[in-house]
Amino acid sequence: MKFGSLFIVICGLLLSVDAQSTVTPSDVYSRVKAIESVIKKMSGNRKQRIATIKLIDAKPLHVYAIGTALNEKILILNELGNKSQYIRPDFPSKDITPAQVLTLMLAIEHNLKLFNIEADFTSKVYKNKKPKDVLRVLVRCNLLLDNLLDKKILPSSPYRVVGQIEKLLTKAVQTDFPTVVKQQYPLYNSVKPNDVFVNAENMFNPLMSATSLKFGIDYPSRPYYSPYNNKHIKPIHVFTITVMNRVLLQDLMRRQGQGYLIEHNDTRIDGIEPANVYQRYEKALMLMRLYLLK
Repeated sequence: MKFGSLFIVICGLLLSVDAQSTVTPSDVYSRVKAIESVIKKMSGNRKQRIATIKLIDAKPLHVYAIGTALNEKILILNELGNKSQYIRPDFPSKDITPAQVLTLMLAIEHNLKLFNIEADFTSKVYKNKKPKDVLRVLVRCNLLLDNLLDKKILPSSPYRVVGQIEKLLTKAVQTDFPTVVKQQYPLYNSVKPNDVFVNAENMFNPLMSATSLKFGIDYPSRPYYSPYNNKHIKPIHVFTITVMNRVLLQDLMRRQGQGYLIEHNDTRIDGIEPANVYQRYEKALMLMRLYLLK
């Protein structure tokens, strides 16, 4: 099937899936296992393992966050290969359900097929699966795909996502804090990816806490995905948690009845270093603190 026809078919599937209310975590798990099988074959490291993740009542939102990170990584691979017929689902306008997560998984399958036309997704039937089971497999998929992106991803990728976060927050607080919005932040020398990762976690944790306190959503005790040794943190790790930050912020803003949609611009940005990402995160963190005080 040609990509144009495949694109139309997938779009039709996405629309029909999103309308379903009978999709279960087991249905999603089936698709994710098929995705994992394909990524394992693509990855150079097939022995990738992760430690058991302690989860507290994982929700479809958590799965959607790490799934979005996976999709964005696949889009980077497609962009590097000049393949532009990829799918990036719009952020849901209501509470995220298994049906919406399945929509995202179908988009991931399409994008993987676009990157690797030999990809073969074979699904099996599973029963009694929960969001935490889906989340664990998606974490493995992210770690495996990181092997393909390790030396390809640039600081410009997380920089672009932090910019999206900054714009969302600017719109939310600029009326009340116009001076802070215009504030400039220093550009430090010798910034490493692990320095930026600290800022990313400093955003992730308050977003989790605020949503938990305001809307009663429990979160895993750690952000699902983080290197155990800070010396091994790379731009890909910063990118992953930054995409998750964007999802959590969009969800919080949606719940509070505020604008949460972003504009995607995949135009290449040259000359970005970890210091630039750190600088932009500093501003985004200040804006987020003001936003959470409102």
